Amino acid sequence: MNYFVIEYKGGGRGCPGYLKGDLNFDLEWDPLDPNIEKICPTKKYEFRAKHSLIELDFWDGLLCSDRFLDLCVDYGMNLKRVPVRMIQSNGSVAGKTYSYVLTSDYISILDEANSEYLDAISLESGLPVRDRYFGEYTRKEKITKFKISPDKAGGRDVFRCLDIDDKFVCSERFRNACQEHGLLGMDFISIDEGFKVVPFWLED
Repeated sequence: MNYFVIEYKGGGRGCPGYLKGDLNFDLEWDPLDPNIEKICPTKKYEFRAKHSLIELDFWDGLLCSDRFLDLCVDYGMNLKRVPVRMIQSNGSVAGKTYSYVLTSDYISILDEANSEYLDAISLESGLPVRDRYFGEYTRKEKITKFKISPDKAGGRDVFRCLDIDDKFVCSERFRNACQEHGLLGMDFISIDEGFKVVPFWLED
């Protein structure tokens, strides 16, 4: 099965290059916490965008349209939504409904035996850095050859990938469904033989 990293793609109608605006409250949770059943936000969130038209369906795996999240659920993702009222710069409410998304579906799909990578090492202890929530997983400093383990992937269609900075990753089937539904603001980067991972803090 082919897999793709989902990235935000701006520049089209209703999809600004960078989503600018003001949120009325700080988030009450860690967006990467997989223990979603324990997260119970109490505030009513409102995002006042600095753009006259918002039609995107996916913003960095954090703020997504309910159309996209409905599709995630249809393809088996366990998630929780925190509604956010999207206000455009002209004062009108966006045509789509939006939510912050939390999920418990985090997995590693890296075939460590056949890939080339460096573990992240703590400068303080000299030991490999363990994931905050998944203590059995060692964070990667860099992956220069990424081979997917079909057994680890387990045929899942959409999830957050521990190997790729917790980004959303999906199957070809899910990518095709997004495209068939006309979802906006999404790019799909194939995890193929030449795919490499460099954490954002090491990028040039």
